[in-house]
Amino acid sequence: MAARLLRHPGFWLLVAVLAGLVNQMFFSVYAAREPQRVAALASALPPGWFDLVAPPAWLDRLVPRSPLLALAALRVQAGIELPFTMLAYLVVCRWFGADVFGRALRSRWLASAAWTATFCLVEMWLPTPYTAQDVAVRIVSGLIAPALLGALRPDGRRGAGSFGSFALSAAALGGLVLVVYDVVLLYNLGHARAAAPAVGALAVVLGFARAWAARGSARPGPAVGALVAAFGEFLVLFFVPALPIRYGFVVGHGALAAALGLGVVAASVWRAEAYRAAHLVAAGAGFVVGFVCLCAPARYVEVRLLLAAAGFLGAAWSVCRISDSRQRSTGAESGAESSRPATLSSRDR
Repeated sequence: MAARLLRHPGFWLLVAVLAGLVNQMFFSVYAAREPQRVAALASALPPGWFDLVAPPAWLDRLVPRSPLLALAALRVQAGIELPFTMLAYLVVCRWFGADVFGRALRSRWLASAAWTATFCLVEMWLPTPYTAQDVAVRIVSGLIAPALLGALRPDGRRGAGSFGSFALSAAALGGLVLVVYDVVLLYNLGHARAAAPAVGALAVVLGFARAWAARGSARPGPAVGALVAAFGEFLVLFFVPALPIRYGFVVGHGALAAALGLGVVAASVWRAEAYRAAHLVAAGAGFVVGFVCLCAPARYVEVRLLLAAAGFLGAAWSVCRISDSRQRSTGAESGAESSRPATLSSRDR
């Protein structure tokens, strides 16, 4: 049981979150002791960082006065961010099935290189007094994380069960990841109380979705099956360029990022051979709903991207379900017609 737990990306994702929270506690002490340095650091970064809370007195007494405490400012966060985000992605892949998880895991070195390069470019785009150290920490993290991720293993399930349960699980986890990103990685412990109801609701949804997935499901129809196959290909192909695409929307290259994302979608559809009329209609509906969701106002671009992905999947899945239902109804009617006793017309008698 313990060995199985240690090979699950979800366990290490929780460890990364816990490490980030511990770093937050140390940083709150550092900020209380060095407010001028933290204020100077905040002035170098865009709005949305450092909504802090005062540390409790017992914590301030417990933490020794050491120059190492300054590492809680950005350096530790730089080391945690890559494994945190990669583990979250791999949890979703593992939920989808053993094949997709294994294929994504094999590309972890490429993904780590692409994501580390992106993080380093962002560090240089937002220079701080710690930029050089942050870049060095990120490079080291980019080498260590994929090496350790190689110890992860799939659970042996071939599929995700119900695609609806998988999509709901991924959406709930995405919401939780965004909360952790805001509260922990952006040093906004002051947002924790306001985010608590959302965290509770998302945790309930995630628990329900995983219980639903454990029940299994009937074999999907051809349209839904093609959608599932295409999305599995998408998860594998999107792993490497995911972070560059995400930051492309932030640094003013939204058109290029969108084109690259559409290219990944097209390649996924082609590899899954999901290009019949029903699949194209589903994709069209998904793109329309996803675009509307992408235009929704939100504080962070990640929220809009998550809404767009959820809207795309929900619309495409609904169209595919309708297509399969109509096909089953047509097949049932054809079967009834063929089983009806033949009668002779008056002219044939």
